Amino acid sequence: MTPLLGAVVSIGLADLESKNNGGGWSHLDAVQKASSIPLSINFNFEYIGILLFGVLGALVATNEYGSGLIRTTLAATPQRGLVLAAKAVLVGLVSFALAW
Repeated sequence: MTPLLGAVVSIGLADLESKNNGGGWSHLDAVQKASSIPLSINFNFEYIGILLFGVLGALVATNEYGSGLIRTTLAATPQRGLVLAAKAVLVGLVSFALAW
């Protein structure tokens, strides 16, 4: 849900901001048009996506602790390092696939 929300919010806000800037373009003078960098406006919305990927990582790391299922996980695999590495690899692969 978090990656989908990130994609929708980032793309939607970038689209709205682009339309807003495009609609006001004819009202700008030559100096404002020359100093405008339209692509940088869209790239600023990447920060929202980065923030939501951070939320995804935090949810993956803390989800089992909130529900108490961490006891079952650690009983099945007592090496905490392996559990942490498996979660990190999974989140990394999912994030890479979504960011690509």
